Amino acid sequence: MLRILCLSICILFLSNCRTTSYTPYDYPGEIIRVGTGGGFTGQLREFCLLSNGQLFFGTHKEGNVQELEALTKEETRQIFRSFHFMKFSDLEIDKPGNMYHYIKFSAPDNEHFIQWGAHDANPPRELTIFFANLKKDFNNRARDISPSSKQIK
Repeated sequence: MLRILCLSICILFLSNCRTTSYTPYDYPGEIIRVGTGGGFTGQLREFCLLSNGQLFFGTHKEGNVQELEALTKEETRQIFRSFHFMKFSDLEIDKPGNMYHYIKFSAPDNEHFIQWGAHDANPPRELTIFFANLKKDFNNRARDISPSSKQIK
């Protein structure tokens, strides 16, 4: 009987354990945003990755974001490690052009914004490869957005 009681208590306790879910508006850790914008419509397309692996699509400017399938801990760790290892936060590029790309890094004590697109921007190859890989992976995850997916305002 005691065994059943202990097992029941353990199951009840474990079923109430959840990982904390955040939004890009209230996350206390590091965030990497990658996006493109400009052109005739001026449309902005942004992905936001939190260091806990949560991924969002949409922009604050538009007033809402949608949560996508989260990345694994290892995928997330690798992206943030690469950003720091490549020292992208030391780059000073602010040449948007008509169509532009950007990476914005945010941490509680630091924020850094890189944008390029002008014909004379000449971003480092490592930056454009990093950006292209993230956009490709995130776009693949965004294909599965359904009308019933969670929107956050």
